[in-house]
Amino acid sequence: MVKQSVWLIVASTVAMLLQDQLSFILKILLLLHNKVAEGLGIIFSRAPAAELIQALIALIIVPVVIGGIVALILWIFKRYKHAHFMMAVWITWMVILVTLLAQRG
Repeated sequence: MVKQSVWLIVASTVAMLLQDQLSFILKILLLLHNKVAEGLGIIFSRAPAAELIQALIALIIVPVVIGGIVALILWIFKRYKHAHFMMAVWITWMVILVTLLAQRG
């Protein structure tokens, strides 16, 4: 419990010190999401259901690609499979989702 509390304090401190860099990373993630959604706009119509499917696919593709890139980099340098690939995908998905919701709200 104490160890987790210390990690939370350290992570919060680092996040406050690196606010500009973290904000830039979030903007890049949103840019990637929007570009994928725009690219899917060529395939789908402008109907509300199609736009929902388009946003859903974009929200799934970006985290999977980012998790795949992380796994590929680890495989190139360490020569082992990334055991936490899905955790990286879920974390990226949650970050993008919260950023999208905060942007709209």
